[in-house]
Amino acid sequence: MLDYLPLFLIFAGILFLCFVPAFVEYLWPRDDKPLAIDLSMELDERYFAHSFRKILEPAFTEGRKDYVLGDNQKPVWLRDFPVLKTYLKMHRAEEEIWLAEGDIKVPAGSEFDWILIVDGNFSTEEDCTFKKELFVKGDGFIGQSNNLRCVTATGKLKLEKGTLVDGWIDSDKDVDISKDCEIRSRAASGKTVWIEKGSKFFRLAGEEFVVGGDGMVKTKSKVKEIVLPVIRWTKEMDGLVKENFEGKNLSEIKVLLEEKFGQGIPGILIFRRARILDLIKPLTKMKSQQKPEFLKDNKVWIQGAESVLVKGDIAISEGETVPYNIIVKGDLTSHADVVFQGGLHATGDIFIGDRNRIMGSIVGAEKVILGMDTVVENCVDTEKDIFVRKGVTIGTEKRGGGLAAGGKVYLEEGVLGRYKVYAEKGIQTVENIDDVLSK
Repeated sequence: MLDYLPLFLIFAGILFLCFVPAFVEYLWPRDDKPLAIDLSMELDERYFAHSFRKILEPAFTEGRKDYVLGDNQKPVWLRDFPVLKTYLKMHRAEEEIWLAEGDIKVPAGSEFDWILIVDGNFSTEEDCTFKKELFVKGDGFIGQSNNLRCVTATGKLKLEKGTLVDGWIDSDKDVDISKDCEIRSRAASGKTVWIEKGSKFFRLAGEEFVVGGDGMVKTKSKVKEIVLPVIRWTKEMDGLVKENFEGKNLSEIKVLLEEKFGQGIPGILIFRRARILDLIKPLTKMKSQQKPEFLKDNKVWIQGAESVLVKGDIAISEGETVPYNIIVKGDLTSHADVVFQGGLHATGDIFIGDRNRIMGSIVGAEKVILGMDTVVENCVDTEKDIFVRKGVTIGTEKRGGGLAAGGKVYLEEGVLGRYKVYAEKGIQTVENIDDVLSK
């Protein structure tokens, strides 16, 4: 037995050494405070354009006359303008870069094989091809059926019908995307992105976006204000709820409140008041007499102070007010003119009726369909497809906004949104989303 004792002591010593650095750091820490993380930092959605501009800015140094091109070296549409040429090592390889000064107009069918910087406005006619990036220090107008790699402008940028962009587009001001354009990466703007139907892209970013029809008029939808019921609870009303909450159902309490105080209060608002009065404990199962009509066939729990957890599919009737965040283990369907004072989350499909208002966010695991003229004050996020009907508003100035889908996003005309749109399988504007749903 004594022969094994030295081996055991050696093993114990080696094991102890593994913990020595941890003990030393604990007793004499080298960092006087935790790692500082700036949570306010955000991803720059216009990163590609900003970094591209930054790379190109020093490409031309003052006084380099050997870079000046003669007329015989230029295409016809550049012969009336001073043009410089240089070479710059970029991430791909060494690139040839041209700088033209003035307002440039490119005739139909032209092709250009190098990176082009235009110090002025820039416009093209139909069927032009630019195989490398464009940087326009002014307004950019891209004609019909052009083929571009990428384009960025410091002014406004417009793409005419049928233009194909293999990469991204970006502008400091408004971006107009006409019918049947395709952007195979992102469309970004420092202001508003205007989109006509039939366009396709993968990501959208700007202060806001507007989806319109052919030759759309540049007017933004106004968010229609919905007046929510304001209940001024008195001690007498609270007393009535306390006396009757255990013995009567919500409909009966509603009648008592209306008879005694002249106020027609929705049943679910009475239930919320009961929660505030500590008549319900956290994670308490709703009794059948306490449920609003649209939840009478479901198992329902109060989760915390502001959320309702529902098991099974639900359908919310027209004109209802839902004063909670609602979590549904199943499908959620709302009819017209429903107001959600919180957000909603469903593990199944989400069907939102016309003229609904959601004051929080919508989070889903399956497809999400938003009815006409609905307002979502924050964002919409789902693992599958999002279908957005005419007149929908996504995001408000106070709450933010945005769309994110693991599938595709389909937008009808008249949609107004704020900030970002991302879809793993692409974004498409359509005439009628019912045509897509029926396939």
